[in-house]
Amino acid sequence: MDRSLHTFLQRFSKSDLLRIQRGMKIESNFVHSKPEMIRNMADFILNRDAAYVRLMNGSSRETALLRKCIESDQSVTVENTSDFRYYAQCGYCYLSKESKLLVPDEVAVLFRETVTDEFERKQRRYWLLRNYISAAVNLYVFISPEDLLCLFNSQNNEATSEKEILETHYRMRFRDPAARIYDGKLTDKRLVENEDAEAIYEALRHRQEGKPFYLPPKKIFIQYADEGFFEKGAETEAVRFYLRQQYGLKDGDAAELLADIRYCIYAGGDIREVFGILREEGIIPTKQEQVVIERLLVDLCNHTRLPENRGFTPMEIFGYERKRHVAGGKVIPFKRH
Repeated sequence: MDRSLHTFLQRFSKSDLLRIQRGMKIESNFVHSKPEMIRNMADFILNRDAAYVRLMNGSSRETALLRKCIESDQSVTVENTSDFRYYAQCGYCYLSKESKLLVPDEVAVLFRETVTDEFERKQRRYWLLRNYISAAVNLYVFISPEDLLCLFNSQNNEATSEKEILETHYRMRFRDPAARIYDGKLTDKRLVENEDAEAIYEALRHRQEGKPFYLPPKKIFIQYADEGFFEKGAETEAVRFYLRQQYGLKDGDAAELLADIRYCIYAGGDIREVFGILREEGIIPTKQEQVVIERLLVDLCNHTRLPENRGFTPMEIFGYERKRHVAGGKVIPFKRH
């Protein structure tokens, strides 16, 4: 059976090749003939320097699946398509009609030569730093490489450097980067892409000034790399329970609605905007229900981790401000390690 990369690409129509090309982020100012497209794509896929970075951006789970496929005569049945979607976008594997994951011969050779024990050690290190960067911008919106270095080194035995942090950020561009560089800081890409980025950034920077960083245990902090993650407390469960009990929402629907409410609060929205979200979902509270919901939302707001407080909740930062007042107005600095 011919398993050359050229043969795999030849199976696709020209329109499919264009779609794959866009997924691989191959830039082209004009449309080539199909043979030219295949040649250009093959050169792109097998470029060793670029392949090293693209393979580095694969998770350990995805890399293990690709290795299993290569070691199993370059063909393995897959059940969860998300497990190979990233490497498929890179052009490293293809799905047959029989749900078999297939790897071209040249890619198998490239993988064996690149993914050594030392590579996997560096990959684990890369993903640890990548998760710290993503978690930091999701929790604080922006952070300087110097401050991130302090946070990272306080929780890990193998210290990092600003150079390593910036190199990690540069490599993240190959796969769904959460952060951009803005004003010398690692910044949430959603802020950078906002048309009012400068005004939002300056206002948030002013509100954060003098406040310490909230840093939960490492296991929890890394979970913030998922932009949908938030720490669930009694206040969160009270809102979810009320939505289910009062309006008959299913668990999944209540969880999705709660996530929208949490993000609205996180982004600086007020209670009126939250009621707008409820109306969009067809929930029109009575006056009595409004009173109950407002009380629940105020409690939720006071216990939500906010970027303007560098991850602390309003209740926590209130306690911090009281301690600062008792200490004579001195700002308690973030301890540098």
